[in-house]
Amino acid sequence: SEWSQCSATCGEGTQRRDVVCKKMGHGGISVSLNASDCSSLSRPLLLRACFVMPCAIAGVNRKENKPFHRQGPHILGLRKIYVQLRKERKLQFNIGGQAYLLPKTSVLIRCPVRRFRKSMIIWEKDGKPLSSSTHVTVTHFGYIKINQLKPVNVGTYTCVAGPARDNFVIKIIGSNNKLVESPSSNRQEETSGISNEALSPNDKHAPWVRRNRTDKSRFFVHPLAQYDGIILKLLEIKGWSQESLDSRESQESTENYFVSVEDASVETIVPLTLVIDQERLDEISGAISRQNDNLKDTYATHVIAQLIAEISKAQSNANESKLKLSERSKGASSVEFLYHKITTDDHGLSKLSSVEQSSSKGPIRASTEPLKAPVIRQKSNGKMLASLTEVIAEVGRTVLLASWTRSLTLSCEAEGNPKPLISWTKNGQLLKYSQRVKILPDQALQILDPNESDVGVYNCTATSPVGLDSRSSKVVVAGKPVIKMSKHDLVNINSTSFIVDVGSVVIARLGANITIKCQVSGIPKPSISWTKEQAPLGANVHLFQDGSLSIIKANPANQGLYSCVVLNTQGQATAATNLILHDPPRAFPEFKDLMLKLAVAGYDFRAVLASSPGTKELLSLGSNVLIGCPVKGFPKPGISWSYNGKPINTGLGPGQVLALQQILQIPNITEELQGDYSCRAQNEAGALTLKVTVEITEYKWVIGGLLPCSAPCGNKGLKLPKLKCLLDNGTEVDKSLCKGKIHPDLQPIECNIRDCSPRWTVTSWPPCSQLCGGGARKRRVSCQQVTARGMLIDLSPGFCAQSGKKPPDSQTCDKQLCSQWVTSNWSQCNGPCVGLRWGVQYRQVICQAQNSTSLPSQQCSSSTRPVSTRNCTSDVCTVQWRSSSWTPCTSSCGNYGFQSRRVDCVHLRTNRQAREQLCLWKHRPVNWQRCNIIPCEKSECRDTTRYCVMVKRLRLCLLPQYKLRCCESCSGI
Repeated sequence: SEWSQCSATCGEGTQRRDVVCKKMGHGGISVSLNASDCSSLSRPLLLRACFVMPCAIAGVNRKENKPFHRQGPHILGLRKIYVQLRKERKLQFNIGGQAYLLPKTSVLIRCPVRRFRKSMIIWEKDGKPLSSSTHVTVTHFGYIKINQLKPVNVGTYTCVAGPARDNFVIKIIGSNNKLVESPSSNRQEETSGISNEALSPNDKHAPWVRRNRTDKSRFFVHPLAQYDGIILKLLEIKGWSQESLDSRESQESTENYFVSVEDASVETIVPLTLVIDQERLDEISGAISRQNDNLKDTYATHVIAQLIAEISKAQSNANESKLKLSERSKGASSVEFLYHKITTDDHGLSKLSSVEQSSSKGPIRASTEPLKAPVIRQKSNGKMLASLTEVIAEVGRTVLLASWTRSLTLSCEAEGNPKPLISWTKNGQLLKYSQRVKILPDQALQILDPNESDVGVYNCTATSPVGLDSRSSKVVVAGKPVIKMSKHDLVNINSTSFIVDVGSVVIARLGANITIKCQVSGIPKPSISWTKEQAPLGANVHLFQDGSLSIIKANPANQGLYSCVVLNTQGQATAATNLILHDPPRAFPEFKDLMLKLAVAGYDFRAVLASSPGTKELLSLGSNVLIGCPVKGFPKPGISWSYNGKPINTGLGPGQVLALQQILQIPNITEELQGDYSCRAQNEAGALTLKVTVEITEYKWVIGGLLPCSAPCGNKGLKLPKLKCLLDNGTEVDKSLCKGKIHPDLQPIECNIRDCSPRWTVTSWPPCSQLCGGGARKRRVSCQQVTARGMLIDLSPGFCAQSGKKPPDSQTCDKQLCSQWVTSNWSQCNGPCVGLRWGVQYRQVICQAQNSTSLPSQQCSSSTRPVSTRNCTSDVCTVQWRSSSWTPCTSSCGNYGFQSRRVDCVHLRTNRQAREQLCLWKHRPVNWQRCNIIPCEKSECRDTTRYCVMVKRLRLCLLPQYKLRCCESCSGI
């Protein structure tokens, strides 16, 4: 539906709308469907933000700095059409709509308005001011009341709120569903020469069937009459008339017995007033007007019946629980209905007409049975049918049209009270009937000699005043399966993941994720299976419900021919894809296998790895070098070497090729062997060239200055020469390249030979005089100087005044409190028993200061902590386990025999039973075990347990496990 008005009058608010599943049919008419039919579509938004205008702040517009002008009055009208179906004492409406009401109904019309005082609202009728009268009251609260509608009240009521206006039209439904016109309109029509006869859909021509220009102006020129024909036709199809309501009212007054149950049921099932969106009626009116004159009446009947079905469906869902109460009640129903049937005219089009009983001229009175919503019976499942020449199926099943099918009959049996109206559509459009497509007397649809033009979705709808039900059948043509195949081979060695249709050659890169789709069409739906030529599919191959095959991280074992086989009752089809995996040569500088091979060659060889941009390696004359070609690929690429652009053949040229062409060994390199070395790796997927440039250069040690002096004063300062490893061009390189070269003569140089400044010197601190409680200790502090000759001389303290403050020569130490371990007396020997006659006793051990203050245990860590537990002898622990003899075995054979014995904890001196906890220091002997575990003879039927008497008494012989062990006792049961 359309978005509602914004919830805010200024600033940001929200808008809401309703969402209905519809399908656009013939003539631009949308057909409502079940919500499940739109489940595959994304659901539109039901709520969105809206912004009307900036809210005023202190009456000033900030942007323009001008006075803010308030909006004018706004009337909140509702664009609805109301149709009263049952007599009701009082109805309330909002301005903005149009109502078709029954006489003698009291009406209240409200005019909700914003930004306007309700007491200032003015009401008009047919363009003239309206004031209070005998049965019309204009209130100061913005609404009017009309007591017991009369023909004089028919007309247009206008709510005027300043410059804002909105209308509400009232029309009265008279006898035989004719509209009662007001006396004023009758006078106007007499004056203008137009008949004042009430409109009725039972006239010779319906309002939308244009007989001449006079008819057209009669029904469509006046805007207030544009919905009259649709509403009257709706009342005709719905089966409600003024006579039926009057009859019901008179029956209620004479038969009060039926009011308590039956009328309550009718009230809940039949709505008091139908509420229809004005936009929906505009859509229906426009669609009817676009039809040909010969089809308008039939088409109008169909679309209006569909409108009734939509309204009835919503009402029946709300009243489902109350319908059950109506079904249980007994007695005559006071509601009358009109019954209908579908007939076929000369043009083969369906037409809705009334059916009257031969015994009465009025509408058929409903039976005494309770009201019941329509239900289309469904007896069988929804499997496809195509095996017979004459196919008869219930609606709701899928039907296959085979080449041998001669006729198709879709039955639609519906139950309900009143008897439902049956209508058929195809693909959401009105079904066109002919000599080949027709309706049978039982309302079944028959198609003779069906062909491809009959393929579609056929919908049967059963409609009555209390609800509707519908079922659909899909009619399809059976066919052999057809596979959508790829027309071109695919070479894709760059993508890590791609999808391809079956039926081609696919060349992909190693490790890629590949999905092969097997899209198939055919009826019935074919089954899909996959096979691989002469090999299983593999652990990384997955099959999906849509028939596709997915290979995750393809490896060499996944290469091969994959076949998709589809099969249905009409035939079989096969398509295959040949998968070839390639991996172009790629550089792997971290190639561990190659690095291991280079290391095995020995430390005397210099290892170098070629690279794509090129590796430059400087070597000294006579060096041994190994050049590696770190490449991988699938299939494994072939490697060829070249020197300065010329190929190096095996055994010829500089160097020797090792390790399956991946290593080039050059021993004792000379100036003639320096240059560009390259390896070219190539397979079916591509090629790659890696390069190394080898240059011969000399390295030498050079003195590059002196290191800093080793001492600032005294007689031991030396400066050592600094060595550098240089190339011929003077470039400094790593010192390891000069390994083995002769070092130049290095002579250290004396430096800083002078007297040192006087400074304080201290000796180490001696041990503290006390271990705890506070002690003292002293050290020697003196002023000394080291001379240029290396002698240490003592000076008076004044010489060290510039060296800083004299360090302390004494200090206090070990200030912590003196502590010791203190123990309590041992407890009695009454702890747990740990052996025969042995128990456990305890005492407390704490750390205390000399003043009996408790200290943390760390304060006493200098001494060994006394033990807090010890073993002791106790008469209580003079106990041990004593076992009795085993009882006889409960069975002489089989798997169920057991025996037991008594195991007690006994005091050795008194032989009395003691608590079992005292004997837990020793393992407790078992008191239960199995016995006589030997097979029983099959021919012998005897009891194997002594409890068989209880088994028989408790009637447990019916259980197999008891019957087997008590064979003799259970033999007679």
